[in-house]
Amino acid sequence: MEVPLSALLLLVIVENTFHVDLFSDTTRYTAPLFVNCCIAITYPLNFFVYCAMSERFRRMFCALFTRRQSFDNAPPPAATCRPTNEP
Repeated sequence: MEVPLSALLLLVIVENTFHVDLFSDTTRYTAPLFVNCCIAITYPLNFFVYCAMSERFRRMFCALFTRRQSFDNAPPPAATCRPTNEP
């Protein structure tokens, strides 16, 4: 998501270097706000993407909040992340 911000920065650099008006004043101030808001929204969504796509991430995340000692050798959890009562 940083690509739109990079493109916007590149356009601003071109605009300031060559003294060319590429944006109106309103666009110049609202475009970075819009792009930054989009970036801020996508960061929390990454967690759900990782959970949906990676079984290893889900196992490590569940092991983080249960009483398992090792993250690397954590056995696959049951259907939920509840720890078992086995001794």
